[in-house]
Amino acid sequence: MEDAECRLHRIFHGDIIEQLPPSELGSNPFRSYHAQISTTFRRAADLWLTRNPTSATRGLKAIGHDRRWAVMAQVELLTRALGEAFCRVDVRGDELHWEAVPASKVFDVVRDPARPEQVSGLKYMVRRAHPVSGVVRWVVDHWDVSDRGAPVFAVLLPVKVDETTKLVDATAEWMPESKDWEQGYPYWWDGAPILPWVLYHARLGHPETFAPFEGSELVNGTLTTSVLMTYWLEGMRDGTFPVRGVVDGTIVHGTVQPKGGQQQQVVSRVSVVKIRSDSQGRQAVVASWPKTMDPDTYFGAVQSYVQMLALQAGMSAQDVAVTSAGMSRVAGVAIQVSRAGIERARQAIKPSLMQSDERMSEVCAAMWNAYVRTPGAAALLPTAANSYTVQYAIDPLTPDEIRTRTDSAVAQMAAGIMSRVTAMAYVHPEWTPARIAHETKLIDDEGESDVRPEGTTGGPDAATSTDPGADPAGAEASSGARAA
Repeated sequence: MEDAECRLHRIFHGDIIEQLPPSELGSNPFRSYHAQISTTFRRAADLWLTRNPTSATRGLKAIGHDRRWAVMAQVELLTRALGEAFCRVDVRGDELHWEAVPASKVFDVVRDPARPEQVSGLKYMVRRAHPVSGVVRWVVDHWDVSDRGAPVFAVLLPVKVDETTKLVDATAEWMPESKDWEQGYPYWWDGAPILPWVLYHARLGHPETFAPFEGSELVNGTLTTSVLMTYWLEGMRDGTFPVRGVVDGTIVHGTVQPKGGQQQQVVSRVSVVKIRSDSQGRQAVVASWPKTMDPDTYFGAVQSYVQMLALQAGMSAQDVAVTSAGMSRVAGVAIQVSRAGIERARQAIKPSLMQSDERMSEVCAAMWNAYVRTPGAAALLPTAANSYTVQYAIDPLTPDEIRTRTDSAVAQMAAGIMSRVTAMAYVHPEWTPARIAHETKLIDDEGESDVRPEGTTGGPDAATSTDPGADPAGAEASSGARAA
């Protein structure tokens, strides 16, 4: 609201602003555009061990829980909107929990020299309740594992000193349990501190690890759209009907109200106006002027401006949905992205999201090993780099697409240039390695025995679902990656 008001004062003079209604915030092309293209996690992703794709351990299901992918939908939206966002993992009871953190709440990041796209330290603005008084206020959490032998966690309190605000260490007061932590740091595994933060980027290869406020053209355009829509509302209210004036007369009825430093007498536009002459022997004259705004024409101009924003946001002309009339479609004043544009946006951000998601899996594995796993009841999860592979949900192909790919796969298999496993992945790109392994086993079993008891389609682990896209029970690569 404050940003919209500031933009309003930069465009209009104060006398005009006095006549305008409150800033119109209902039209937000910035959020609408990013919400439309943030579709990677509309269904849960699949997670498996890189060296053992068909494994389905308890720990693997825990770090690939549905909760994680639900939070990741918000992380993707924040990442696209600001260029960067963080995801934080924590332990609550005997479960892992994830939290999406906007870049605007993080500052003083420290680049991780081992992983330049990640951070080894940061400061995070968060509202905390005082453990004794219960008073809630903004504090700053300071995390830093740059020195693995001396990690830092501190709660810093903003305090005003000599006209400047300084951050004062108040960990003992606001986090008294920290005195019982090893070296005053909360998370450890295998003798090393765990930083429970992972940075997500909208793009890779940027020279700065953390640059969330670059590329603000769509933000500025959205604020301008708010100003234009505010002016449109004022025109709808005061300028879409003829303006009337009275010469040598007084309107008997009506309400006098100030408007932009002037006095305006307001009467109903559908009423019969009673006018008294102010001059003896002279008749009052009523004049009328045309309406000062055509709302349809003005609104069309705002739509054209929003369409221009789509190009400034990096969209190509073919990524904007088109009507039968050949005009770019704008839902109200929101950018409407075509299906092809959405898919291109998904593919563009995929490498960056995948890199951070695999790092998050390593962090979650360390947290699960240290604070959730019951020793002896479950195997340890690997925490080394490149231990995990993430596959995002893919929409199944249409019947025509499946038919075309099947014909191609059969021809390539017959020519000896494609394996059966590769052919399955080509025809069914939404299948996980575990699903492909299961289907391969079913085919092999059916080849060994042409006759099976009625009502059975495979071994004891075969899926009972009639949904051809469902993963077989017990063969999921990650927990909840496919809804039962």
